[in-house]
Amino acid sequence: MVANAAGSNENKELQAHVFVRRWRSGETYFSPAPAGVLVTVPYPGLRSFSPDLQRFFCGRDGEKQDLKRIFSEQNSSGFDRSRRLTVVVGASGSGKSSLTRTGLVGELDSIAIDGEWGAWYVAEMRPGNNPINELQAALRLLLQRFVDLSFPETAPGWSETGGDFRERSPEKKAASARQRGDRIRAVARNLGVDWSDSANAIGAGEIVRQWLEHVISPANGVTTALFSFAHEVLAAFDAAASPGLPSGQPLLLLYIDQLEELFRDSCDTKARAALIQLLRDIHSSCPGRLFVVCTVRAEELHRFSEYLGMADVLNSSMYLLGPIDHDINLVIVDPAYRLARSWEMPLDQSSANCPYTNDALRFLVNAYGESSHAAAHKADCLPLLQHLLPLVWRDAVDDWISRREHDAGAFFEIDTRHLNLVTGGKETPDLERRSLLQKYLNSTADSVLTKARIQFVAAQGPSSNIPSDELKAEVDGILKIAFGSLAELDSIGRVVRRFSSLEDMLKSSGAADRLGWRQSTDEKTKGTAHEIEFRLRVALDEFVRAGFLEVLAAGESGSTRLYQVSHEAFIRNWSTYIAWLEDWKNVKVWLNTTSNTIVDLKPRDHYGWNWMSRWNHRYGWRNLKRGRDAAQVIPIAGQIALAHIFGRNSPYNELWARTILNENDKAVVAIKDAWEESTWYRSRRGWGLFRN
Repeated sequence: MVANAAGSNENKELQAHVFVRRWRSGETYFSPAPAGVLVTVPYPGLRSFSPDLQRFFCGRDGEKQDLKRIFSEQNSSGFDRSRRLTVVVGASGSGKSSLTRTGLVGELDSIAIDGEWGAWYVAEMRPGNNPINELQAALRLLLQRFVDLSFPETAPGWSETGGDFRERSPEKKAASARQRGDRIRAVARNLGVDWSDSANAIGAGEIVRQWLEHVISPANGVTTALFSFAHEVLAAFDAAASPGLPSGQPLLLLYIDQLEELFRDSCDTKARAALIQLLRDIHSSCPGRLFVVCTVRAEELHRFSEYLGMADVLNSSMYLLGPIDHDINLVIVDPAYRLARSWEMPLDQSSANCPYTNDALRFLVNAYGESSHAAAHKADCLPLLQHLLPLVWRDAVDDWISRREHDAGAFFEIDTRHLNLVTGGKETPDLERRSLLQKYLNSTADSVLTKARIQFVAAQGPSSNIPSDELKAEVDGILKIAFGSLAELDSIGRVVRRFSSLEDMLKSSGAADRLGWRQSTDEKTKGTAHEIEFRLRVALDEFVRAGFLEVLAAGESGSTRLYQVSHEAFIRNWSTYIAWLEDWKNVKVWLNTTSNTIVDLKPRDHYGWNWMSRWNHRYGWRNLKRGRDAAQVIPIAGQIALAHIFGRNSPYNELWARTILNENDKAVVAIKDAWEESTWYRSRRGWGLFRN
């Protein structure tokens, strides 16, 4: 493996061979995996840039410097300390997360803070459904590095010949590592978290999690607990882990991405209030060695005014990020040039936009400008461009590798012919009003959806006892509900992302119920449920590989595997996804509307329980008037919408309906009865059996 091509002693020819070998073996990744190995794709697509990819985050140098200056400048409140809270505000798609991760988090060591020095520790989180649980998880991941060091033989990267002070003998290095582990265990015991009897780092991590749940909670005061964590807990562990005297007290950065998630309906109310109070306290008291950086969508900024004092907090802590316009050339060209140079690919240095040809760059810049006018959201033009760039890069690399077989010195370049190789640029009726970048995204997403359908049916699950024809019949319904669980359209049509597990996706699915997903005590049913979950996971992994979905890192939000959409631009610009969400919203609206109107219906006539009475109960002429009344209460549009819940092939199920109606079982039963009666009445009218 190549640790760093730029510092390698291998010659140019060998270095190019290494890249080709890795590319052909399928190592076409955009993030360093394993750590320290050069990436082979310079663009992350719809995903945000991470700190270890900061050299490929281009076109925002001015914003980087501005953000670092604001982060380290003196607080306007009069405290002789740098500000402790920085809020980066921008439209969805403006690059807030990428800027903060690469321009700030990734460059903390280069930022001078008056009166503060020492090692930086970063705890990264998103509010999710419970911000305090997410804060605990972020701090647990931070402490896990100390836990790992207390088990030196099993710590990642452990080697008796590695570590600090390379001139030491392996025996002395091993002894030093064990002494460090003993110091860390002693610190933990003094703090009340003792993992001495734990057999491994995983068990010790669980003890740390339980301790954090007790220490950092709304009941015990989150502000006091976090201040203590930064000043005492982190300082003690940092000193114990240092091989010598630490250079200074450690600094803690709490990075909260997408802070607007606080205002989702699913967010825990007490946890939301606790996190907002924490931000107010940090802003007002400016605690030493503790810093907070948040990102917020500009569209959601007004929601903070609902909380006392938060308007002043934001006004004095805000950094406003605008769209990229004049530096779009750098966003396109520089990442490709830097990676090509790192791998020492042969380049035509006479081209000003190397490795792009002038025609290819002009094409992409024009497509970016067109998208800014045609996209569903103006800020979507940058994410849409970022989605296309890795596709073009892959086709250009494949072409270069093919040309190298005939010409070893062939230049690596990205030309318009590579753009033409990417599917999606052709005009189709349903996309005729879409920009070129939107068409590329739709084509890719539709292709991935087709692969996901195939994988759902073809995957070999734990039991594989469901007939393939049944899987084919239900796969579309399951995927529709799965993606509906990951996002929604709010009351004014804005896209809102959500976290969702496989269980959350399937419990609302009528198609999953028909396949036998619902859990029971029957072992065969349990096996079927596991098989459906496995098949859905395999299908969603196609979208994860394509960069459209992400899975939360291990340790975040507990042990449950949670999915999220990589970017709102994917939702807003994929026609199929928007259609799914509009259908979801329409059914939800009619469910609530019908719940309010069925109170006008008289109770059903009830009969005995013989077969004739049951027939009369549903189809008898005594209920004709009620059927007519039900048809008047539920118009045709509502009847069609409710068929998505109560119909024979409904994508949603009654459990989903109960959730929408706040667990009102009686209302769901009443709506179902009224829907059946209105359907029966209209079908008979269609046969001409009776008139109004």
